[in-house]
Amino acid sequence: MYSQEQKVIDKITETKTDLKDSNIELKKMQDDNENLKKITDKLLKTNDSILNVIKSQNKESLITQKSLYENNYTLIENTLIEIENTEKQITNYRTMLAIAYSFTLISNLNSPTNSELGVSFSDIVLENSKKLLGKDLKGKSKSNFILTMERVVKIPLISGALNSNPITSLINNVFQQAIGYDNNKISQEAISSFNNSIQPYINFYNKIDSETISFRNNIMAYKLELTLFESNFNRYKETICKNLKTDENSAKSQLLKYFKKDMGQTLSLENYKQINNSIEINEVIRFINRAQNPLLNTEPFKNANKNYISEIVKLLNELSLATKFNNAKINDFVKILEETKKDIK
Repeated sequence: MYSQEQKVIDKITETKTDLKDSNIELKKMQDDNENLKKITDKLLKTNDSILNVIKSQNKESLITQKSLYENNYTLIENTLIEIENTEKQITNYRTMLAIAYSFTLISNLNSPTNSELGVSFSDIVLENSKKLLGKDLKGKSKSNFILTMERVVKIPLISGALNSNPITSLINNVFQQAIGYDNNKISQEAISSFNNSIQPYINFYNKIDSETISFRNNIMAYKLELTLFESNFNRYKETICKNLKTDENSAKSQLLKYFKKDMGQTLSLENYKQINNSIEINEVIRFINRAQNPLLNTEPFKNANKNYISEIVKLLNELSLATKFNNAKINDFVKILEETKKDIK
């Protein structure tokens, strides 16, 4: 039997053994931990290196992508602006050509020597004056009258009626020569017949005159509106340039400087705050927000021009069948005017 002392000794020995074993385990654990620390440290360093490489790559990628984004955006934006401006220029140019063309055509109509409708008014007047006004004349009196009419037709402003249109001037000259000619040898009946023969033409030309004067008055009103608009627009433009401390030619480059886009630098939060809170930018933004958007309304002018063409077309379509104008020529002229009207957009 173990004595009590022996039990204590055994217990101490066992404890020593356990402690020794425990120390061995602890040492082993400590060694393992040290190894783990070394491995972890190595892994951390490796990871940091990887992260730094990734961060560097991401930064380079961000700069590249941002640069590409800015370039693409600018290119597309400029292209779209150019397209819009070109489309506007094309539309405006076509409109102005249509207006000029229609005006030229209609102005030609009101010329006594114009044969756009198949025969000129001068030829009609000359033919009718020979046939109707000269029907009661004989011999030298008739031949002299015909020569006079030919001279009047060729020089419609011979009487000096400079304030009359060419058609009115021509008719006035014819009547001045006919009335009282060769001691009133041309009868009142002949003069009335001649007057009736040319009345449809006179009505046509008078109506063209009336429509043209009305349209011209509209144009004068639109020119005044345009002058006022341009004055207001210039003030609008000048205020924006003044707030940006620049002029119209340098406004875009100055805007790039304000937004720090001119150097392509990376912006920080402070940069953004500085830009957003700048006095110049805030002044411009406030002005734009409260100012009325400048918009030139050309629709009334276009509508007036289309209405003018429509009225002339209506007059052409209403030309009496008794006139000597060529109906096929009239129809062709109407088609040209209708096509011209379509181009006014």
